[in-house]
Amino acid sequence: MSLAEYRHSPYCSSGPCQLAKVQAQLKAQKQTKTALKQTVANQYQNAENAINVSAEHVLLVPANTTALSELTEERKRSFLAHLASVYQNIESSSKTDNYLYAFVTNEVTKQDIDDYQLDKACATCQGHCCLLGGTHGFQDPLSLKHNLVYIEKLLEKEVSLTELLSLFSRYFPHSTSKLGCVFQGEMGCTLPTSLRSLTCNRFFCKEIVEFTRDQQNKTPFSAKVAAIADNEIIRTQIH
Repeated sequence: MSLAEYRHSPYCSSGPCQLAKVQAQLKAQKQTKTALKQTVANQYQNAENAINVSAEHVLLVPANTTALSELTEERKRSFLAHLASVYQNIESSSKTDNYLYAFVTNEVTKQDIDDYQLDKACATCQGHCCLLGGTHGFQDPLSLKHNLVYIEKLLEKEVSLTELLSLFSRYFPHSTSKLGCVFQGEMGCTLPTSLRSLTCNRFFCKEIVEFTRDQQNKTPFSAKVAAIADNEIIRTQIH
């Protein structure tokens, strides 16, 4: 390795060197997360109504830092066109090969959420995952079929495409996270849970999945959530 190469990076291009580089990066990331967790724990311990919190009981989630912008008519039309396409796909009973998102399951259960009181995690994050919703809102045939059963049972009649589009249109917010989901408003998702996709209602980010996996067989406790971006604490748990 030349001096110029070493100044650029102390790791050469060989396999063992690159492996050592990745291991060093992972170690540094772990140390950073541990330090952030301890900082959050200290904040709770030093607060006016101090409570004793262990760093192990702190869950770090990604923070949505995207600014709000006015929801344009073009983005509304794009979502409604997508929803119409999904509805027509269901009506024709044709098999689709272009699901934007399929039904999502993972290891997190409702019992996990209750045991560690993680129901505020997504509110603290403020929708980092939801940004991917764009102008499709994670709506796919499986989700819409599921929701139509509920809606039609509630209304006691079949729902036409025009009625469906009108129903969803009522929930467009004035402002959304820029280029995020069209229903990602200032106070969170503007859709009722009965209209959200299966992905929206049942997906948990890898941070929550890994956290609950690490707590298996441990005594339940009230986890404290902090949202981070660029290794900085953006906000702590929203109650």
